[in-house]
Amino acid sequence: MTPQERLDAQRRKRLAADRALLAELTREQQKAFQAVRRELAKLTRQISEARAKGETVNPAWLFQRQRLDRFERELGTEIALYLDLAKRKIEAAKVRALIDGQGDARELLLSTLPQAISVTPALPLAQLHSVVLNTQLGTPLGNLLAGLGAEAARGAREKLVEGVALGLGTREIGRNLRDSFAGNSIRALLVARTEVIRTYRDSALQTYKQNRGVIKGWLWIAQLGPRTCPVCIAKHGSFHSLEESFASHPACRCSPAPKTKTWTELGFPDDIPETGLDPEPGEDWFARQSAVTQEAILSPGKYRLYRDGEIKLDDLVQETVHPVWGRGVRERALRDFVA
Repeated sequence: MTPQERLDAQRRKRLAADRALLAELTREQQKAFQAVRRELAKLTRQISEARAKGETVNPAWLFQRQRLDRFERELGTEIALYLDLAKRKIEAAKVRALIDGQGDARELLLSTLPQAISVTPALPLAQLHSVVLNTQLGTPLGNLLAGLGAEAARGAREKLVEGVALGLGTREIGRNLRDSFAGNSIRALLVARTEVIRTYRDSALQTYKQNRGVIKGWLWIAQLGPRTCPVCIAKHGSFHSLEESFASHPACRCSPAPKTKTWTELGFPDDIPETGLDPEPGEDWFARQSAVTQEAILSPGKYRLYRDGEIKLDDLVQETVHPVWGRGVRERALRDFVA
């Protein structure tokens, strides 16, 4: 198996694990909302009955007889249960990513080096776990998810009170609550994907650092395609030193690959074919795509600027520094270039 084939196989395995985790969390979220929906059905039935009797149903009505309190307790319980389960599943996935990142990095490294070169054994798992987690920026996973839970509960309460105040039907109130609940769940899935891939990358980079004698640095590898964001395409194939962290954006699925020294640099004859990874730069790949694909990736406004030679793909990359998450990148807005 060539280094590129091995890299592709590792990517497919990682994407499959990512999809499995998100599907599992989505199923659990749906179960949680079903429980909330049962309590909501009771409340909306009371609303319908009150209206049928000619009663005035307004926000004050919700607070009578602890109707709203009972609904909020049920909502809070289900959200707490779901987020606790999500936290445990994400943490388990991070442990798997920790192991996979180390193993995949070592396999990829070995495939790009002559057999005579030895690779430094990876750090013991406990030590690697400590190194990776202690160098991560960001709030603890539990606190982050708890914040999403509190926001979801507050948003659901506001949707319910607003719906009653506007005189909306029970179906519409239920739909608004579902959308609010699901919207926050999507953010929880974003946290899951970001946290797991961050752990995978950090684990791989630690393995590369253990083999400085044969590695120059690392390469940014993206999954190039019509759905890949311009930032990741621009970064694809770029070289980075071993001291540089993988600063990306939320939900980014790119990964680092080793840039090994040439066979000549390792002391072998220079007539031996190189086996190291040498990916085509993302900018070159993008230039080969059809106008339709380029416009779909960039959006019409940016595509026109790119087509007319006013911007390059790399111009869309903007480095960021977040007070909690640290260094990252984002795509520049069209107004940045118009201005």
